Amino acid sequence: MAASTARLGIGSVPGEGAADSLAGRTVDSRERFYNAIFFGYGVAWLWAARQNPVPALVVRALAGFMFLGGIGRVISLAQYGSPHWFQIPLTVIELVVPPVFVRLTIRSDKLAATSTSR
Repeated sequence: MAASTARLGIGSVPGEGAADSLAGRTVDSRERFYNAIFFGYGVAWLWAARQNPVPALVVRALAGFMFLGGIGRVISLAQYGSPHWFQIPLTVIELVVPPVFVRLTIRSDKLAATSTSR
């Protein structure tokens, strides 16, 4: 996905059209920039998942950023209306998954605390 966004730019965004206007060139530039940010975000998740123990604070922070992204989509939906259909399931994922991760890290912290107190 990251490689196609870097290669296609605006062409990777459903319904965006072409980069033949100032708005189109702006969206193309933005998408190519976000590609690097999303790649780094994914690398951070992979790094956190490979740690032993998994760093709860990092997971909570990454989940919080994902949740904020979902809130941003809800604000856009309320202000401008429904986006491309694919954005709706992404919004649901961004609002549902982060609280699950936070809850798992809290549970993990409690389990770790009880095992060290024995």
